[in-house]
Amino acid sequence: MIDLADATGGQNRAATSQRRSDFIQSLRELPGCVVSERSYTRGDHVQGTVINGSVHVQIVRSGMLSASATMQDGRRQIMCFLLPGDVVCPFELAETECRAEALTNSETFDVTLPLNGPERPAVMSLLFELSHKQLEKTLGHVVRLGRFNGAERICAFLLDLAHRSGQSDHETARLTLPMSREDIADHLGLNAETVSRIISRIKRDGLVTFHSPTDVEIPSLRDLAEQVPMRGLQVQ
Repeated sequence: MIDLADATGGQNRAATSQRRSDFIQSLRELPGCVVSERSYTRGDHVQGTVINGSVHVQIVRSGMLSASATMQDGRRQIMCFLLPGDVVCPFELAETECRAEALTNSETFDVTLPLNGPERPAVMSLLFELSHKQLEKTLGHVVRLGRFNGAERICAFLLDLAHRSGQSDHETARLTLPMSREDIADHLGLNAETVSRIISRIKRDGLVTFHSPTDVEIPSLRDLAEQVPMRGLQVQ
């Protein structure tokens, strides 16, 4: 999985949308690159592939996807939640079932990038840039899983969603959480009961307001950021 959030903005919704449009247009202009569109319903599987010397990736246009790895004994790790602008690429892990799944009705741009011919240097440069950005985000997630307590992980998770949805320059944020408590737990290395208990606690503390199980409001991003020890996740 490759994440494109940093390459496509993050602080302002309008600027983020424009950067995504510019990025798609730059792909359309790349010789040998083919861009089409595809729709998915909730529960559909989405996967990039490598076919006949080309790499096939999908860029989320709307909706939300999850990328997960499930071990043979049934234990699952959700590696990331994919929002508009994020990229689904081929990935494999030994002795696991790896897949991306639509959590809502979603749309993607299907992008076929040539790995051979004169376009190869430009394509490899693009894939390297995207891989480097994902590596940075993955290392940050490893630190959070290894050193944050449960409440800090959930607060950081909500802040990250606010940032990636283009709301981190606001005082407040409104998020849609189509994933289940089990999904959040499998992403943050917790269990569903712990996630529910922590969410109830931060609701009592006034850090979040749930208007429905999937509709959450953050009254103060700054107050929520104060619960997170890593400065890189705090609202400036």
